[in-house]
Amino acid sequence: MRKINGAVATLLLGLAACGGDSGTGPAQESRFAAKDVSANVARIERVAAAPALESYRALGRYIGVTSSVAPAEAGAPAIIAVARGIASLTGVEGGPQLVPVVRPGVLGRTYVFDATAGTYVPDPARSGAPANGVRFVLYETNAETGTINPAVEIGYADLIDERASSPNSAGLRFRVVSGGVTALEYAFEVGGLFVAPTLAVNGYMSDGTERVNFQLAVSGPAWGHGGAAHLDAKLELPSQSFTVTARLDAATDGVGDVELTIRGGSDVILVKSHSTPGQVDVTVTVNGKVLATATGEAANPVLKGEGGRDLTADELAALAQIVAFADGVFKLFGNLLAPAGAILGLALGLLP
Repeated sequence: MRKINGAVATLLLGLAACGGDSGTGPAQESRFAAKDVSANVARIERVAAAPALESYRALGRYIGVTSSVAPAEAGAPAIIAVARGIASLTGVEGGPQLVPVVRPGVLGRTYVFDATAGTYVPDPARSGAPANGVRFVLYETNAETGTINPAVEIGYADLIDERASSPNSAGLRFRVVSGGVTALEYAFEVGGLFVAPTLAVNGYMSDGTERVNFQLAVSGPAWGHGGAAHLDAKLELPSQSFTVTARLDAATDGVGDVELTIRGGSDVILVKSHSTPGQVDVTVTVNGKVLATATGEAANPVLKGEGGRDLTADELAALAQIVAFADGVFKLFGNLLAPAGAILGLALGLLP
């Protein structure tokens, strides 16, 4: 997994080094609306950087079971690792069962940060938690260090057990609220047989002005028993009719494929990457025409335009914008999902 994401990141570094800060130009603009792509990517990144989401991402590090279910690294490896941890917690590896209900002992509880203990503890005096769920108070968080300031509350995160009230419901739901705005909400379900567990996520994030919808499905990892993993992800900016989809297939031998598609306005940009240990083969097309390729050693790929020509500085700069977001999509999902495993660990009985 790491080599797949690493290939995309390596390509980005090569493009940045060659393209510099040349900005936009005639060659770039004639191929696709680079400024529009850049602006929409910036909108998504701005929503994802909301303080409430930063606080939510930090939450998993202070619950106490982070090491087993919420890996520190972001990206596709983190998504698969979280799915593996959740499957282990919920018993999916033992048969075709779905996520069990949250244990009754924590329903309706609110957890706050205890500075002395350095972890979250239940506060019997707190009210407001959902009757069919658990609430965690969120605090001001340092984005660089991930440390929290327990003196400043900025909102809360709820884990809601919808299956407890309806066996046909979506399963479990996470909701993050700050300043009266729902900054993040997603439902997920874990299911499948021992040999092919699945994790399905559907939700959105918002900064109060812009909304980003997302979907994620992880299937077939055969966790702990070898085999390939498949991941599908989708981000949508409805206000701009801007959509990003990502597909990832990875085998245990380091061979894998990544396909990322960006649709905005009349443009369709496709990034396809095939990786083997130490080698990469990446092709970027715009509206069906090859813009660039990167082949050879993953640490130093050869970059060419269509027909094998050298790329202009403007084309390199435009391509760097696209490839940067390819790696960013997986990191975004990894960061959003990482706290889920730790929170589930508490709700299912790993913590008091």
